[in-house]
Amino acid sequence: MVDNNSGDKRQEAEETYAQLSGTKAVDALYRTSISYPNALLVLIESFFLNWAMTQN
Repeated sequence: MVDNNSGDKRQEAEETYAQLSGTKAVDALYRTSISYPNALLVLIESFFLNWAMTQN
């Protein structure tokens, strides 16, 4: 049985996601974090280390 609503639901979900994310940067970051989960951690860690070094 083919669900005719599945396409509409997907479209609706994508539009809602687009409204929530708002920017392409957020979307790119989201996709990157899905593809490379560790990349985001490395980025955060490097920012934190840089901040910690400048506190002294």
